[in-house]
Amino acid sequence: MKRRQFLSTLLTIPFIPNIFALLDYSKFTAAKVKYNGNWNLRENALRRIMYEVNKRTSISCSKEPAVVEPSDTAIFNYPFICISGDRELPDFSPLSITRLKRFINKGGFIFVDSSEERSDEFYKSIRKLANQIVPGTEFTTLDGNNVIYKTFYMLTRSYGRLNKRDFFEGIIYENRIAILFSHNDLLGSLERDELGNYKYSIPDESNRRELSIRTAVNIVMYSLTVDYKDDQIHHPFIKERTRR
Repeated sequence: MKRRQFLSTLLTIPFIPNIFALLDYSKFTAAKVKYNGNWNLRENALRRIMYEVNKRTSISCSKEPAVVEPSDTAIFNYPFICISGDRELPDFSPLSITRLKRFINKGGFIFVDSSEERSDEFYKSIRKLANQIVPGTEFTTLDGNNVIYKTFYMLTRSYGRLNKRDFFEGIIYENRIAILFSHNDLLGSLERDELGNYKYSIPDESNRRELSIRTAVNIVMYSLTVDYKDDQIHHPFIKERTRR
């Protein structure tokens, strides 16, 4: 199913709460997934991403990200949800798996960001979760030629606070990246403290910080596109904004 159908098909689902929120395509809102664990490790990074997307592109974004639980039908209100962590995930309930399957089937995009510095327990648990959501799939290495690096800025690799991998990994479903995994704590590179200063230092500070922001913008732009590599037709969020 193409992403242009994502919100339109959801309008036919009777149990979605606050359905009128789905009709405001001019505002993009990313949502954090809340689970029983360290789900809010980078508390304000998504807010910063939406700020940068709003400033640098034609996409109008909400000021604050949403928070959703994976078992809640509220996940269907958002085309972009984010799971982050730095340790092994708890098992998600069968209802949560069902909701996330439906979310992917309807064209939703899941961004997963790891803050693990040494171990890969979070990564392993995400691989398990991804296989429950999209059975029979494995993470694929997305090399520098993949469209994820070129949706707005021209990049050749992934960036973040860490430098564990120079590539993203992804679950490919219906010829699109449905689940994108970052090993490099992208959210950590954008996290700010209560005074507005970046919370974590990174090597090559000014250059890599900017490249991390560009990486985040590319991810959001990819999540709002429909078969970008083939036809570059954009999601209604973009189409509504460009009519203004």
